[in-house]
Amino acid sequence: CLRNATLSIRTFCANRADVWMWYNDTCTLRFHDSKFFGTVDPSSFTNYYLGDHPQHPSAFKKQLDALISKVSSEAIVPANEAVGKGRSFSVASNATIYALAQCTRDLSQHSCNDCLNIVTGNLLKFCNNEKTVGCRVASTGCYVHYETYQFYYPLDS
Repeated sequence: CLRNATLSIRTFCANRADVWMWYNDTCTLRFHDSKFFGTVDPSSFTNYYLGDHPQHPSAFKKQLDALISKVSSEAIVPANEAVGKGRSFSVASNATIYALAQCTRDLSQHSCNDCLNIVTGNLLKFCNNEKTVGCRVASTGCYVHYETYQFYYPLDS
């Protein structure tokens, strides 16, 4: 992962002083010409989403909001090593949703929570949860992703 992220950064971000990348949901790589450990940059984020639509949009959004809240809460617990993940099935939405929230390990519990709040706000703003079945929003310090298929490794099961 880190080798591929390094190659991608060299290819797409040559001669830049501040570069960061979450690569395929498995690692993050960042370099900067000043100290950035333990800090959150609320202005730096990116998002990707799928154009597929859920069958029952309002039920899907309600289910998704609860799941994102759950995995974000798990990610800020120190024993979870900055990762929260889970799935939710709802008869009302006729969908199983998988979600992952993650912070870089250099962030404090408070900074991780702040970062996830910013990213979750951007998730709601840019992904239009009632109209897309998958989206990810990343910042320099954290990441939230949801899909209707299991995209993350079963880290503990």
